[in-house]
Amino acid sequence: NNLLSKGHILVNTSKNEGGAPVTFLQACMNSMPIISLNHNPDQVLTKYKIGFHSKNMEQMIKDIMLLSKNHVLRNKMGELSRNYAIEHYSMKNVDKIEALFNK
Repeated sequence: NNLLSKGHILVNTSKNEGGAPVTFLQACMNSMPIISLNHNPDQVLTKYKIGFHSKNMEQMIKDIMLLSKNHVLRNKMGELSRNYAIEHYSMKNVDKIEALFNK
């Protein structure tokens, strides 16, 4: 997490990930957009506009260059990613999770 807090973009090239990779959540909590080559769990990157699902290396390079040069877009996506993480994964959701187990 300390290393991610110093970055600007998370680039994920993994071929095998289960569910939402922990690094995605850490990047979001650090207001960092995500560029993923192979994974877009539940379409969150595109649905919530928190990153790009590049699908191939050529597009990934274009996506990296775009966010590297466009600070306004990168910052906006970072803000959206942090909001997404807080809305879906923060401690404020503990009562919702607890309610699922108490049904």
